[in-house]
Formats: sequence, C-alpha cells, structure tokens
Amino acid sequence: MAEHWAAEDFPFDEVTVLPMQDSSARNNALEAGQIDVSYGDATTVGMAEQHGWNVASQVASWVGLRINDHTGSTLAPLGDPRVRQALAYAFDGEALLASIGEGEGVATPQLFAAGFAGYDEKLDGRYPHDLARAKALLAEAGYADGFDVTMPMAPPFQPWQAAVDQTFGELGIRVTWDEFQYVDYQSNAPSYPMFISVLAVDSNPTATIARQLTVPQWYMPEPDIAEFPELQAQVDRTLDAEPGEAQQAEIQALNGLLVEEAWQVVWYQANDIYVTVAGVELTPVTGMKFPSLRQIQPAD
Repeated sequence: MAEHWAAEDFPFDEVTVLPMQDSSARNNALEAGQIDVSYGDATTVGMAEQHGWNVASQVASWVGLRINDHTGSTLAPLGDPRVRQALAYAFDGEALLASIGEGEGVATPQLFAAGFAGYDEKLDGRYPHDLARAKALLAEAGYADGFDVTMPMAPPFQPWQAAVDQTFGELGIRVTWDEFQYVDYQSNAPSYPMFISVLAVDSNPTATIARQLTVPQWYMPEPDIAEFPELQAQVDRTLDAEPGEAQQAEIQALNGLLVEEAWQVVWYQANDIYVTVAGVELTPVTGMKFPSLRQIQPAD
C-alpha cells in the first residue's frame, strides 16, 4: 500500500479478508497462523492467554426485546407501559449476561451506550429482576392471565429463546414462534410487534436517537415515537440544545423517559471481543461492528 495517499495509516503490504461464520473455524485459523485478527469469544480469550495474543473489547450492541408497536395497534398489551415495564422486571438481565453473554458487557435497561454520553449509571437499577412485581403490573393492566403473542425466530437468536419461553410462561404469556432462516429474518421481523434483537449501539448519542427512535431502519421501518408527545418533545429539545452540558442534560432526560416507559426491553449491552496475534493491535469503535483497517495497526 505504499502508493496509497495515506500510506502511513495503513502499514501493511497486503491484506486478505477470509469470511468465517463459525467461531471454531476462526479459532482454529488463529491457532494455525492463518489469520491475524478475529472476532473472539470466551474460548478465544482463553487461547489468547496461552499464546500471548492481544484482546480488545468494547460495548457494541444491546440485547433484548425490540418493541415496534408502542401504540398497541397490532398487539394491544404493548400499548400499555405497565406491560412493557412488567417485561423489564421479568427478565434477569444480569443472569442472561453471565450465561449467554459470557459476562462480556453491562446489565442495563438503557439504549444509550454504556460509558458514553447519554448513559446514566443510576438508571441501571430501575428494573431489578422481580417476577412478582411483573405479575402485579400485568394484572393492573388487565392481563393477569397473560396474552398471546407471535414472534419470529432465526438461528442466531436461539440462545435466548429458552429464556423467553420460560419467562413468558411464568407470566402466562403464550408465545408462538415463526421460524425463519437468518437471511429472511431482517425482512420479516419488523412486521411483528416484538422480537428478540441484537442491535448496534452508538457512541454518539445523536446517532442513538436517530437509529433507535426517529429514522426508519430495517428493524424500525415506521418509527412511532411521534405518537407520544412527551417523548417527541424531549427528542426535539435534545436535538435543538446547544452541544455541551446543556445538550447532555437533555439527553439524560430523554434517556430517563425511555427507561421509565420501558420503550425497549433491554436485557444488557454486549461487548464485541476482538483478538489479534502478537505484533498486531486493534482499537474497537462503538458503532462499528468491525473496525476499519485504520484501527488495526502493528503493535508498538
């Protein structure tokens, strides 16, 4: 890459990209010296300790139930904030993070990325795991016997399926799963009122507002926040505020409203883990699923 206009930023003569979906294949390729950079998991981290490889991780996505029908137009119970709050109380985010997330991340009900502007540590205690409270809220909302819901399922989300089945069962919620291959999941999931999701978070809070609340995305083709005047007004105040302390205060106010409304049922925010061989370092970027070559450099 010597002829590149910013050659000093890309100090590699050649770069080869090898798509590998299977984690075992990636780990084997690392151990065999076939690749220098890879996504990691608990197994890869253990291998890194043995081989002297470098490990980098940073919060990258939120995991939980994505709710698209806050008005209850398709599934009436979701239009009642007490039902959404009940779901937030019912799931044990810390346990899910420890078991399925391998402890890599932060148990939080927030959409704003942990450790970045907008995130408020005090909100993490808003929904302690409390099944009795969840049942009481459902009863208050008129759903003491639960309700019926159909949700989509694809192989990448199966690790959380059993937890949803168990928790919904304890609440009397009867779930039917429509099975999809992952290639079809994105085009079908948004048509359901609620679905399991693993969605990227952003270090920039303005991007969070856009991608989680206001701008159509594949997972949110028709944002409905405008149907909620208090939330929409707070979004407007946030975006209109002067950058700095004033805007930060408005962002935190918006975050507080979203958590109180249980706008999404966030179980935890998960880290992405990257492993590089000795001699190569990677700097994670929240909001970027895999860092660009600019963030992959020879070790000092």
